[in-house]
Amino acid sequence: MVKFKGTPQWLRKFFKDRKRRSVCGETRMLEKVGEVRYWQVFFNGELWRAVSEFFLSAGDRVVAQKVDRFRVTVIPLQEPHLAW
Repeated sequence: MVKFKGTPQWLRKFFKDRKRRSVCGETRMLEKVGEVRYWQVFFNGELWRAVSEFFLSAGDRVVAQKVDRFRVTVIPLQEPHLAW
């Protein structure tokens, strides 16, 4: 970034922050793991409405597949089974 003499610090910070990727939003939720809480799913500190083709109960862990407005399509998390 080119720095000009006399450029306000807030303006430099503004342009620096614009280059960073977003850490929130719908696309950041895809493939993330969440937890079912009654009729909603908890992802990254937020509750979302959930839709699934599978039967889910409270406490199940799920993976976000698709986000459509305020509704998330989820599937159950397939955790690997550990052989003892």
